[in-house]
Amino acid sequence: LKKTVYICDGLNDVAPAQLVIQSGGGVIAVANAIPELKQIAIYVCKQPESHGVVEALSLILDTK
Repeated sequence: LKKTVYICDGLNDVAPAQLVIQSGGGVIAVANAIPELKQIAIYVCKQPESHGVVEALSLILDTK
C-alpha cells in the first residue's frame, strides 16, 4: 500500500483511505467527495465523479 493512490468520494471510502494513508500511500478526493475525505486528501480534484477520476489519473500519469 506504500505506493498506492486511492481515489475516493464517499462514506464507504473513509476506512480504506485511512488504511492507505497509514501505510504510506496517498488519497485523492474527487470534487463531490465528502468533507472527511477532502480533509485527508493530498489533492482534491476540480471535477466530480468520473471526470474527477480522469483528472486524478492524468495527474498521476502526468498526461495532459
